[in-house]
Amino acid sequence: NLLSMGFGFVEYKKPEYAQKAVKQLQGCSVDGHQLEVKISERAIKSTGATARKKQVSKKQVNSKILVRNIPFQATVKEIRELF
Repeated sequence: NLLSMGFGFVEYKKPEYAQKAVKQLQGCSVDGHQLEVKISERAIKSTGATARKKQVSKKQVNSKILVRNIPFQATVKEIRELF
């Protein structure tokens, strides 16, 4: 028995697939909850003294999406059917 935490990640083989999923699923409703879907923002931090001082980070092209506002009563089957 898996318990929902209200959010989750879905990883696709290609970033283009993740972008398409975000466009198609944004605002989708599950059990009366409107899902929030966006590309997961992983940051790559540069190494070196200059980078540490400035805390510069670059966004990486990502094939993983973040899905929020998943209802706690949603089943694994319901969620998998969306993706």
